[in-house]
Amino acid sequence: MARTDRMSRTARTSLTPRIVQVPARVNAPRAADPAPNYEVRFSRDTTSLEAVKKAAYYFSDRCAFDFSVNGAEIVCKMIFGSILTPDRVRAFEVEFRNEVLDQELRAKIADETAMVRNAVLAYAFSRTGLQSGDEIQGA
Repeated sequence: MARTDRMSRTARTSLTPRIVQVPARVNAPRAADPAPNYEVRFSRDTTSLEAVKKAAYYFSDRCAFDFSVNGAEIVCKMIFGSILTPDRVRAFEVEFRNEVLDQELRAKIADETAMVRNAVLAYAFSRTGLQSGDEIQGA
């Protein structure tokens, strides 16, 4: 008995889709492609590493960061997940520098107002009666 191909035994219709197996393609970056990154430098005389790190945390949803201190400057390497146009990278740098300035000023204001803030808190807690060891009324 001769063996016959299954397709030759069944009639093909236009409603029967032809299934063709195609090898899967992976659109992964090649190992030779460098990671898209950009460096921003700050002077240690005017900017603290803490302010740069806080600003980086604020933007951590957009890229990853790597920090290093080289002499009198802080180097912040931004590692983007995708390749950006030079205009978009420059716009991001402007936003990042503004956030670093904002964090620097927040720290300065916190230092300058620490005594007043602590005095207000001390006064507020002194009126509660908690310092004398008395129990809170109604508890």
